[in-house]
Amino acid sequence: NLLDLPLIQDLDRLGREVEADDDVRVVVVDRANPEFFIAHADVNLILQMPTESTPKADSLGPFHAMVDRFRTMPKASIAKIEGKFDELILISRLDLKSIDLQVGPVDLNGLVQDAASAFVAGALGRGVQVEVRSGELAALRGDAQRIRQLAAELLASSLARVEAGQRILVATLPESGGVRIRVEDNGPAWDPERIQEILRGLESGEPTIQTRASLYAAYQIARAHGGRLEIENLPEGGLALSTWLPDEPLTGA
Repeated sequence: NLLDLPLIQDLDRLGREVEADDDVRVVVVDRANPEFFIAHADVNLILQMPTESTPKADSLGPFHAMVDRFRTMPKASIAKIEGKFDELILISRLDLKSIDLQVGPVDLNGLVQDAASAFVAGALGRGVQVEVRSGELAALRGDAQRIRQLAAELLASSLARVEAGQRILVATLPESGGVRIRVEDNGPAWDPERIQEILRGLESGEPTIQTRASLYAAYQIARAHGGRLEIENLPEGGLALSTWLPDEPLTGA
């Protein structure tokens, strides 16, 4: 879902076709990636832009002309926005405790494997290895959809901080009274004070500017289950993001 040059060209071609087709009354835009409606623009395009000042344009450039075509054509445009946008709504609802978890049996290993599979291709494209290790777990109950999202949010937070040649390890572990989802990487360590500041912000409901939305979402989902989120530097270097979840969601969590 990267807004790169091929996608811009495809959208421009589509816009010209539907604009000229009188049988088309509605244009519906959906996402191909279940995790994101759209990621962001390809920053490599920015690197290709001239560094020196250029004369002010007196007409729209290709990108803005493409967008303006969708804006002005006499047809309804509908965007089916889900993924990360939907998760931002989830965050606010969980913060207000207005979402009832859909509790049932959870195959945690399967959910984590599924969440990780959505990141493997993108990670490999960046030269990052993702490994998943599944533990022998006792029965677990919770909201399967939200727990899968929790694992994805931890992965997204880790992937955002590693570079080519580094790796991410995702593991599920049995632990007293529950289970743990642990995401380790060998990226740079964080200053201990920064970790404490992030955790204080999460617990107070006032996350710091350093806290990624994905980390905040993971914290809120864990909290809704009566669990907790932990951040620690690894002795050999790198960072571990993990959540502990009880065998059964705690009432009033």
